[in-house]
Amino acid sequence: MLHPFIDFKPAQYVETKTDSYVAYYALNPLTRRLERKRVRVNHILVKSERRKYGRLLACEINSKLYNGWNPFVEELSGRGCKTLSDAVDEFLKEKCKLLRPDSVRCYTSWGSIFKNWCDAHGISGNYCFSFDKSMAVRFMRDMDCRDRLAPKTYNNYLRFYTTLFLWMVKRGYASANPFKDIDRKRVDSKIRTVIPPDVRKRIRDYYVNIGMGEFVLVMNLCFRCLIRPKEILQLHVRDFDFADNVIVIPASVTKNHHPRFVAIPDDLAGDFKYLSGYDPELYAFSRHYKPGRYLLTTRRIGEVWRDMRTALGLPMEYQFYSLKDSGITEMLEAGVPPKLVKELADHSSLEMTEKYLHKSSAKKILEWDTIRL
Repeated sequence: MLHPFIDFKPAQYVETKTDSYVAYYALNPLTRRLERKRVRVNHILVKSERRKYGRLLACEINSKLYNGWNPFVEELSGRGCKTLSDAVDEFLKEKCKLLRPDSVRCYTSWGSIFKNWCDAHGISGNYCFSFDKSMAVRFMRDMDCRDRLAPKTYNNYLRFYTTLFLWMVKRGYASANPFKDIDRKRVDSKIRTVIPPDVRKRIRDYYVNIGMGEFVLVMNLCFRCLIRPKEILQLHVRDFDFADNVIVIPASVTKNHHPRFVAIPDDLAGDFKYLSGYDPELYAFSRHYKPGRYLLTTRRIGEVWRDMRTALGLPMEYQFYSLKDSGITEMLEAGVPPKLVKELADHSSLEMTEKYLHKSSAKKILEWDTIRL
């Protein structure tokens, strides 16, 4: 356990042949070492008065030291330094103005986790520059052991705290970034599972039979329109342009913060017309996947999907996001140019889209295969 910086050596009056002063030691948070401070009293010419003043001054300094005063901290405060807790609050206040609501929740959660850890170790009131690499390593280890973080989640934590301290360095609150050189965990390549058409029909029929037809629309937006689950849940009724059968995904919703236009397939357009009768400001898919004011999380989609998978006895490899993987793969197999699929899927690069070509390419090779033993 880390200990708060309360170490000091009491002040005492010192008199030599050539000098008279009050000396004491306090912990310098910059060096994390006890360092000496001296207050000379040579200006008092009468020796008896000098001794009396020196001893009284030593008593006064000791009283302040025992009450938590630190001369080094006082000097640093005058230079505009920040405590860890105050710096995190300032960072969140500044950054959250620019983030989407879901990102705000993540940032706030990660900030609270760090502040709670600092509180538990008695260092939340320490200055930012006192948080060194050994503390950063211990913090990441504690988080990993406590929550058994998946590699991707661990790396997300590390990315956030690296960004946090980079911001502190730029503000002059910290002299170095203690998270900078901590190794990330290796993340295995994403396994892309394609859900066969017959299984997709079973899934669709399941939701229709239990009265969740609106969830089938959510599935189609992921499978046919290649819209991310998180983006689907943040769509408002106003984002559906029924005149042109286009969905306008605002920049505040998209992953890359650029607005996106997605055409609704003609055979699906009629299924979404019912939304036109609702308040444009409502979320298109709220509670029970009907229009409403409550913003669902992707976790809720996962729960509904998991219940279906259990009911139908489907393998865990079939995730909700597999619908988008299936849509991309089938488009490529149907001969849709990768560049167009990239735009629809909102991939950051063509290389990302081409990762889905492995199955369709293999099938095309078989079509041209004339080699026999």
